[in-house]
Amino acid sequence: MKFSIIVPIYNVEKYLKKCLESLVNQTYKPYEIILVNDGTKDNSQLIIDEYIRKYPDMIKGYIKENGGLSDARNYGIERASGDYLVFVDSDDYIKLDLLETLQNEITDEDVIGYNLIIVDNNYKEIEEIDKPTFNVTSGEEALANLIEGKNYFETAWTYAYNLDFWKKNKFKYFKNLYHEDFGLTPNILLKAKKVKTLDYAGYYYFQNDNGIIRSGSMEKTVKKAYDMLNLFDFHINESVKLIKNEKNKRLFESYLANAVINKTNELEEIEKKKYIGELKKRKVVDLLLDDNLFRKLKKSYTSVKLLLK
Repeated sequence: MKFSIIVPIYNVEKYLKKCLESLVNQTYKPYEIILVNDGTKDNSQLIIDEYIRKYPDMIKGYIKENGGLSDARNYGIERASGDYLVFVDSDDYIKLDLLETLQNEITDEDVIGYNLIIVDNNYKEIEEIDKPTFNVTSGEEALANLIEGKNYFETAWTYAYNLDFWKKNKFKYFKNLYHEDFGLTPNILLKAKKVKTLDYAGYYYFQNDNGIIRSGSMEKTVKKAYDMLNLFDFHINESVKLIKNEKNKRLFESYLANAVINKTNELEEIEKKKYIGELKKRKVVDLLLDDNLFRKLKKSYTSVKLLLK
């Protein structure tokens, strides 16, 4: 089995070598590493060139105009030739046995999930975050299991994807939208026939609290909120139709509703009122589950809170 590791790169010269060292030293082969320079403005390309010289049979490097994370991922996927796709963000890194572990576990799944470890600026492990673990099940049941679990995260880089399955469904990350994983991962899971998750943390997520990605302006925060709302609309109009079981449908709708409602907490007062107006138009609160006392109380509280705005 061959893996294709897709790595979008933009202004990460400080972290890139750490990432690439974890990729080129995997205990399992064969695999290819596809590095996509998304119009970086720093010295990342010099590091890319260095690694291509060292590992010409393993690494493919591409340079494109800046189009954002989604565009860079899509670009890399189009050039992939492996049996399974693995995504790695260029300021993160992976365990050296990630591919070997996947190889040992994969049979013919469309999607196989694994867990992550959060590390700080000194690469010290802060916390391991584990999604629910289950054997092969349908995509619909997998999504329900994940949402019902304590930790559900739709991050692209904690799943491996069968490339034939991906291409057959013509999946693409939404360009020029934040929360691209929220926009695509649930749809991928719902279209999958076989999904499995592992009790294995193979991905190190670099939590750079001082980074530009996490210290954006209010203008950026507002865009993130409305991008989330656009993706909510996509799922309501498209993804929900894929769900056959009514209980799973309600669960997913409630999950979507919570996601967009939570965005109100990040907005300043004027923008918050406008955004809440959009939520009211969509009757988002009606989608919240109220099948137990806690959820009933939460739904009532949320309804009152939004009505007062």
